[in-house]
Amino acid sequence: MLRLTRDGTVLAAARLREDPQNLVGRDLLLAVLAVDPRYEPARQVMLATLQGRPVPEMPVVDPEGFAVFLEQTALAHIESENPRTRAVSAMLHALAARLDPRREASAAYLRAQADAGHEISARDLALRLQPGLADVTRAWAGEIEVAAAPDAPAEDPSASDPDLHSFERLARLPEVTSMEDALADPESVVRLNLSGRSLTEIPRGVERLVNVQELNLSLNRLAALPNTLADLPRLQVLNLANNDFAQIPRGSLVPKVRSLNLASNRITAIPPEIGEYRRLLALDLSGNGITRSAPNLRELAELRTLNLVGNPLRILPLEICELRKLEDLNLENTGIRDLPMQFGQLSGLRRLNLNGNNFGGFPRPVMGLTRLTHLRLNETGMRDLPPAIGQMTDLAVLSVSGNSLRELPRDLGRCTSLRVLDATGNSIREIPAELGGLEHLDRLLLSGNSLSSVPTSVGQLQNLRRLHLHRNEISVVPFELGRLESLMWLRLDGNRLRELPTSLGNLRNLTILQVGGNELRALPAELGGLAALERLEAGGNRLAQIPPELGDLGNLQVLDITRNEIAALPPTLGRLGNLRELRAGGNRLRDLPPEIGDLGSVWFLGLAENQLPGLPRSVARLRSLRRLELSGNPIRPPEREEIRRLVPARDIVF
Repeated sequence: MLRLTRDGTVLAAARLREDPQNLVGRDLLLAVLAVDPRYEPARQVMLATLQGRPVPEMPVVDPEGFAVFLEQTALAHIESENPRTRAVSAMLHALAARLDPRREASAAYLRAQADAGHEISARDLALRLQPGLADVTRAWAGEIEVAAAPDAPAEDPSASDPDLHSFERLARLPEVTSMEDALADPESVVRLNLSGRSLTEIPRGVERLVNVQELNLSLNRLAALPNTLADLPRLQVLNLANNDFAQIPRGSLVPKVRSLNLASNRITAIPPEIGEYRRLLALDLSGNGITRSAPNLRELAELRTLNLVGNPLRILPLEICELRKLEDLNLENTGIRDLPMQFGQLSGLRRLNLNGNNFGGFPRPVMGLTRLTHLRLNETGMRDLPPAIGQMTDLAVLSVSGNSLRELPRDLGRCTSLRVLDATGNSIREIPAELGGLEHLDRLLLSGNSLSSVPTSVGQLQNLRRLHLHRNEISVVPFELGRLESLMWLRLDGNRLRELPTSLGNLRNLTILQVGGNELRALPAELGGLAALERLEAGGNRLAQIPPELGDLGNLQVLDITRNEIAALPPTLGRLGNLRELRAGGNRLRDLPPEIGDLGSVWFLGLAENQLPGLPRSVARLRSLRRLELSGNPIRPPEREEIRRLVPARDIVF
């Protein structure tokens, strides 16, 4: 997997350097860290992205060649008897298809899985392989903050009695990343990061860092802690994730620690000694093999955050119900099938993640948690949401994807604080009109359902930025959709649309429009008014032509019109100065306009499976072109040689 970690990191860095929000770049990085969480270059890219720092420059890697490698590796191991290997292979298929949609084997595998009701998500598979990466995805989603270290002077390291907010303040202080630098001025060190060094023991001299508040020893090979850590009087945050601990460390160190991360170690039980950590505010034990708890867990009376993701608990420890100050509880994929009635005593709980536990229905004790702001119930076997969920008026995030819901209760319209509603991959047949009253809604994700229409009330969601409705049975999109002035991402691919409303041209903030896999015969000329549009995907329709107005899309970077019935491209496309990818394979093109040579930024030109006998001489001006696909065209050998002479691309496929 060396090539995956090396080239995957380079490609992720390139995408994230241009756009820190790039989803493919993020998923590539998660895949690398899922396979090798100790790979330091990937960690540095991740930290730079999370902290808002520039992503480091790296050598160039060909994305198409890497996609071929991913697909071949996935094919070689997808039938493995090892569940982890199969998960990695499925993840590689998903990444290959996203890096290069022409990877037919990967695309076919994903389609087969989707037809069987199994949605393949590179991100979900990465988290399944490494639950300790959950906080990375939460930070990328804006649910938690990872602040950059500013140039401002350090805060007083003698501050005492921190709360969770002080951890965020601590994360803003400068970080030292080597013992040599730390020992040069030991009293100035507040944060020391020695992660990913393959350490089997803590370096000498750590005890001299008398003002250190945060010590990051993650991604090493530690199995024990030395007594010298007891000499660190101000230590508050201790990160021991991804090491070889078989039990929770104890001793004179523990009374001082306020945040302890032991994710992805070899711990199988919470021992009675856990009660010694009486000052703990945050405890992360995700990705271990914990099957049982200890009554002394209730001694952690100050605990605010508890993460038990991926531990085979099966039964919720009752002592958790006594942690009355708990605000954030993550029980994803812990095998729990039922919640005791005492669970409702956690009245201060704000965030609850129950993903991947087969409750068979909505866990009723949750209804007593009226202060919840984040509730995640993905893949829990639910068939319905109770109308009483409308009483949870503080809910900001509700995620119920991958269940068997046939409807959403109208009472959801009373959850007026809701910012994210994710009901992807259910069997929902209609969107309640009452959802139009959710004035703060930022994301409405209803892909992979059985929707046949969209209510006009959706047009009232003036703060909506993402609307995902792909893989449904929608035949008509209401004109009112054009009123969503804040919308940035609209997914309508994989439906039954025959036309798009002209009002979509009013979406001035739209950056991604995906309408592929429908029955569209034309694109409205009004789409040329989408000044912010960066990506337009309209492949797999019945388009006979492209409106000339698309040449006005000055910010467009990707245009995908593959598998249509297009006979000619308008000369105005030559005005797309920022276009990087033009995918027009599988059409009826007989020639290209000379203006194609004006696409100075294009690096990928896909023209396979057309009727082109050659290319205009203007293609010689495409100095950024790196890959040109012409297979399946009637190009004779002399014309091929002329194209090779004209085109500066390094990779030409006939």
